[in-house]
Amino acid sequence: MTNAGESQSRIYADSSDIVPFWSRLPRFFLYPLHFGAVALILVSMALAYVAQYTFFVFGLLGLISIGFVRYGYAVLENTARGHLTAEHLFGEDGADATYRPYKQWAILALIGVLVSIATHWLGWGLGLVLYLLFMFALPASMMWLGVSDSFLEALDPRTLVFIIGQLGSAYVLLDFFLLMLSGSSAAAFLLIWRWVPPSLAIPVFFGLQLYFGLVMFNMIGYVLYQYHDRLGLEVHRSVETRKPDDKELIAQLVEENRIEDALGVAYEAQRLSPDDLDAQDRYHKLLLLAKKADKVLSHAQRFIPLLLRKQRNARAMEVYAACRNTKDDFRMESAANQLELARGAAAQRDDRAVMRLLLQFDRRYPESSEVPGAWLLQAKTMADRIKQDQAAMQLLRLLLGKYPKAPEAKEAQQYLTVLQNMARLEGGNRNA
Repeated sequence: MTNAGESQSRIYADSSDIVPFWSRLPRFFLYPLHFGAVALILVSMALAYVAQYTFFVFGLLGLISIGFVRYGYAVLENTARGHLTAEHLFGEDGADATYRPYKQWAILALIGVLVSIATHWLGWGLGLVLYLLFMFALPASMMWLGVSDSFLEALDPRTLVFIIGQLGSAYVLLDFFLLMLSGSSAAAFLLIWRWVPPSLAIPVFFGLQLYFGLVMFNMIGYVLYQYHDRLGLEVHRSVETRKPDDKELIAQLVEENRIEDALGVAYEAQRLSPDDLDAQDRYHKLLLLAKKADKVLSHAQRFIPLLLRKQRNARAMEVYAACRNTKDDFRMESAANQLELARGAAAQRDDRAVMRLLLQFDRRYPESSEVPGAWLLQAKTMADRIKQDQAAMQLLRLLLGKYPKAPEAKEAQQYLTVLQNMARLEGGNRNA
């Protein structure tokens, strides 16, 4: 890691794709459950059990704490270097500095002395403010001590200000989580103390402190890893830390034959992005793969109009065809959407689809204001594409007779006149 002076002259852009620490909180609580940490906690609890029956109980507990803090700082540095499991805990990257616990306690002792002096000379109010400032900066001090092993630099205000400034609001959030965790061991013990035998009270409480302490060390180390580019810390990037996007995650779940899980991811993605064609398309395909017939038809009522709005007429017709394969009499619930789908089919020159979509339109959508538009499109398709002029003229006359004031009436009249003129010309040519 760079020293404080170099860090302040070099600002690193946070361009990494590392999962933010607040998105992986459950993993921090799982970290102490690996074999090495569990063994350390159990051995420490056993020693605490023995220590309570000796005359130097606090001395023994202090020795146990020294070993634990050393282990905790190894976890912090190992995580900060990009090793998110305990596999490389005491590998080549870790300094495994012997004196880190003493340096940490010296920092805490110094804070206590300064706060006491401030309280004595300036009053308890200013003493409390100074204490809160020190506690706020303490995680930054632990970060630097964990990766540099430098006692003086861990106390340097320039270093602390640089770290806090680079992390910004994430540092405030980290401080909040650490504050909550600092009281978690006591809170957890209060929940179970009634069922704990008196002889095990100290070991259990001690074990809870060690557990939550490892959670805190792991979290602090991960925050360093998350912002390593801003802080100038060299790390080992792991492809496993990159959070896959929805498409990659769904593909992975499908490959593992976890269709229901993939559906859950796809559903949430399309729910959060209702106008995202790719998200909607993935969800539709997964519904077909999972043979969720009812959901396929229900989703199509939203998906097809979106495709039509985005000028994806061909895909809209494919989705419609898939729905027809699922249910023979499938149609859009909205007359306007059914008509737009027919217009999309017309744009694709799929005459059969147009006629099928508009078949008995007035009966399927009675009293709909879209009926004149549907009849006009149907008449045009009959005349222009299928060469059924007589049937088209009959439908146009029906439109004009039943909906004379419809917006489509004028165009229908013009089109009917053209067809009638063409029919007269063809009749005259035959007579000649």
